[in-house]
Amino acid sequence: MTDEQRLALRQQHAVDILADMGECLKKEIGEVLPKSPIRKAIAYALSRWDKLCLYAKDGLLELANNLVENAIRVLALEKRNYLFAGLHETAQRIAMFSTSSCFLRKV
Repeated sequence: MTDEQRLALRQQHAVDILADMGECLKKEIGEVLPKSPIRKAIAYALSRWDKLCLYAKDGLLELANNLVENAIRVLALEKRNYLFAGLHETAQRIAMFSTSSCFLRKV
């Protein structure tokens, strides 16, 4: 799907759903106990509401960060493996080599 097609689809379907959901959250926050977990969750969602709604205004934005997670997974696994390098200096060398080779693969 192109960015324009994705934006059109979001405009067609997501905008109304987001508006309804926002109104529901604003209504519900006044009806739950102040220190309840659901109130905290609603307050958290409402504090980030504008940022959540941005995805319906731009077809380039992704709904999930799976692409980023997949890209950094290699570095996270290598970082864990450095614990078993034996010596601190060896772990540093492995880390420098892995990081530079990771960037070279992307170029």
